[in-house]
Amino acid sequence: IFVQDATRDRSVFPPGFAAAFSKRTIGVGTKIDHPQADGERAKSFLKRLGLNGPVVLVSAFTGEGIEEVRKILNWD
Repeated sequence: IFVQDATRDRSVFPPGFAAAFSKRTIGVGTKIDHPQADGERAKSFLKRLGLNGPVVLVSAFTGEGIEEVRKILNWD
């Protein structure tokens, strides 16, 4: 799981980084409830990593997206 804070204006991971892993890789954009969050930017950063799984935007505060991540990870 690669995590991107939706309030940040850059990624800590280089483009294509996730492609180095042979396991399933997913992206999670966090803090989407924050007034300064940019979910589309977070998604864009995560997609540039070369993920082979989905990207989900979540909020720990509101719970948005958490159930989707649980389903993806089979944590139900």
